[in-house]
Amino acid sequence: MEGFFYIARRARSKEEVIDLFAARYGWTPETILNIEIGLFSRLYKQISKENIRNELKAEYNVILPLMYMRYIPEITFTDYYNRRTGGNVDRRPAEDILAEVEEIRKKVGEKDK
Repeated sequence: MEGFFYIARRARSKEEVIDLFAARYGWTPETILNIEIGLFSRLYKQISKENIRNELKAEYNVILPLMYMRYIPEITFTDYYNRRTGGNVDRRPAEDILAEVEEIRKKVGEKDK
């Protein structure tokens, strides 16, 4: 039971987490509170991820007509999702990124000559 509250503390309220599981799986509050904590955690992460994806898909669908009318540049949903969730952020060490930049500068400098 304490595991439930540990996970639920990240949400706005215990009731919100129970509603999330009940809406997704149709479970009763008693069933939800008796789930093993590891399974509960995995399910909670998956539900949260899917909810974010659904929200971003709805956002993308709103801007889709603007892309077709050429008011804004076209972008795939995957690229849009990555931009909105930080999936396009390069997480390599700074030294690796700077080394790559230096290589590109050398190549560009060679082409300019």
